Amino acid sequence: MHARDDQLNRQDPEPNTRGSYAWRRGVGAVAVFALMLVGSVQASDPITDATRDAAVDSSVHFVVEIGSRLYPDWHETVRVTVFEPFYLADTDLSARVERFVPDFRISETGRILSQTDQLENPAVHVVVFGDSATSDSTWAFLNFPPHFSPESFFTFRLKQIEGYVPAAAGRDPAIKREDADG
Repeated sequence: MHARDDQLNRQDPEPNTRGSYAWRRGVGAVAVFALMLVGSVQASDPITDATRDAAVDSSVHFVVEIGSRLYPDWHETVRVTVFEPFYLADTDLSARVERFVPDFRISETGRILSQTDQLENPAVHVVVFGDSATSDSTWAFLNFPPHFSPESFFTFRLKQIEGYVPAAAGRDPAIKREDADG
């Protein structure tokens, strides 16, 4: 019999209690599964593959409407800049706009990019935080209904963009323009 077989056949005096062999194996299995899950989410998340945007001009403001899937008649509106945190209703959750894309596109490789610096299909990436960790994220578009995942409680809709001037108008854009090739 191998040492590993001996460990598997061993009887704990207090099975399934903290510190027992079975408990340690269960915690280890959960940790490995969580790492596999996080790794697979990161590998398939097109946002992590996208080139991060240049510094956004602090004079650009976004008016975002917050809604609730549980209470469809409830809405709240905030006016924020990129990376400015805001609280969601009367919860401990906060959110912030982490990215602005004036002409939202998804490349063939899954990268999020801006085809032009014109406001053709503007979107903001809203990230929700709970206990300082990311709990949800979604894209909010101008002139479109809210987008959300099946697990999302809150919805976000971009209502207005204030202060954005495209580079073609003689000023640096609020976002770095990316080529369509990714």
